[in-house]
Amino acid sequence: MSEPCKITRKGFLSSVAAAAVAGRAASAAGAAPAKGPEVAKWWKGMLHSHTFWSDGSAFPEQAIDWYRTRGYHFYAMSDHNVFAADVDHWLTVKSKDGKFPPLNPMHINYRSGFPNQSVVEAYRRDYKYEERVCRDGTVSEVRLKTFAECERMFNEKGRFLLVPAVEASHATEFTSGPQFAVHCNYMGIPDLLPQHRLRNWGWTETDMAVSELIEKLRAQAENKARELGAPFLFTLNHPIWEWYDISPESLVEAWKVRFFEVCNNGGGAPAPELPDDGFDTDRMWDVVNAFRAKRGQPLLLGTGVDDTHSYGAGATGCGAGDSWIRVNAPELAMESLFAAMRAGDFVTCCGVEPERVEFDRAKGRLEVSVAAKPGVPFTVRFIATKKGFSEKPVKTFEVARGKSADGRKHSSTRVINVYDEKVGAVVKTVAGGPGEAVRAAYELAGDDYYVRARIESPTEKPKSRCSLHPKFRVAWTQPYTA
Repeated sequence: MSEPCKITRKGFLSSVAAAAVAGRAASAAGAAPAKGPEVAKWWKGMLHSHTFWSDGSAFPEQAIDWYRTRGYHFYAMSDHNVFAADVDHWLTVKSKDGKFPPLNPMHINYRSGFPNQSVVEAYRRDYKYEERVCRDGTVSEVRLKTFAECERMFNEKGRFLLVPAVEASHATEFTSGPQFAVHCNYMGIPDLLPQHRLRNWGWTETDMAVSELIEKLRAQAENKARELGAPFLFTLNHPIWEWYDISPESLVEAWKVRFFEVCNNGGGAPAPELPDDGFDTDRMWDVVNAFRAKRGQPLLLGTGVDDTHSYGAGATGCGAGDSWIRVNAPELAMESLFAAMRAGDFVTCCGVEPERVEFDRAKGRLEVSVAAKPGVPFTVRFIATKKGFSEKPVKTFEVARGKSADGRKHSSTRVINVYDEKVGAVVKTVAGGPGEAVRAAYELAGDDYYVRARIESPTEKPKSRCSLHPKFRVAWTQPYTA
């Protein structure tokens, strides 16, 4: 993997924080919201969210504005198997609140009401819109803005960028019973894959390996990007949702996938609690990279997203603003952002932002720091995988069957492999007291495949209430090799 020699985080936090605070203060005072975040080299972004184009609970403009006025520089509206293309798409507004999610008639011939009438009232107050009354006189329809229309409304050079995206939502089902959900985001492509034009929620393959389905989606999206001459980024979404559907071994086999969501707010859908030994996406990350490093394959990089379905004070379950990425790119453009991410020039945040991250490849030295916060202690843990680990699991544990988000019962128990202590070992810990800044460094040892750092704020809980989510606020660097 091509890694940058140095990644330095200096002088960007104060300007971004000031812009976000100014925007909130203006809104509270009744003034017009801030026009957008200040220019920064470390661009803050959201790569996974939803709107009324699929199962989100906001109009596109409302969702975009939520992030734009809170200091984000780029935003991807990634609705399920649908792209906000230049077509007339009308959504039904009923006199009473409907059920969540607001199923999209692009996927299912179903008229749903909005989950919250205050969303509609706010939209009519704040934005220009097109509306028509249906025959019965009690139902109206509102046209959803397309991606192109939103681009013209919100894009501002050097300040804010909309990224075209689609969440490909599919599954593979085995004749022996088990079914596994596979969700991926393809970004940069202002179009749909051919199968998504069928206007269905997604297809289910039969007896296809999970890794094969992931690679099939990735290859199709890459070919589409090449055909259009478009920038391209592909991520595997929420691998442990719903019931540990994506195993580490699947991502070892699908080695061309470079990004996965190490942190996802989950959209409020029910999910199993972590087992007693704490297996989560953080540990999964090291299992994947242990095998990839040993085989000389590109390492897997981790993103953080909200997977937003609910917005604002009335949000239910997991809402917006809890997990994001900071990308160190020379300009706010898709080509620049995606190239920086492929090089590992980004950090992933869940309520914590490092003050500085620097990797010196020549020395194999990773340095990180986090600024002091009154009353809050921080801990930095350096994590590495040691050479000579056993490729055979040392034990397994089972995740009991249960109901999925849509009520389907899983027909089998998931079996998760656990590998030896050389995989994802904590090789150094530096802890600070309440209100202290923490600065820490680690040099790669001869038997380290890579090193990454996790910065923890153990006394602060995330905003999210989802089960498959960090128990406290944290930030991650990417894995680095000498």
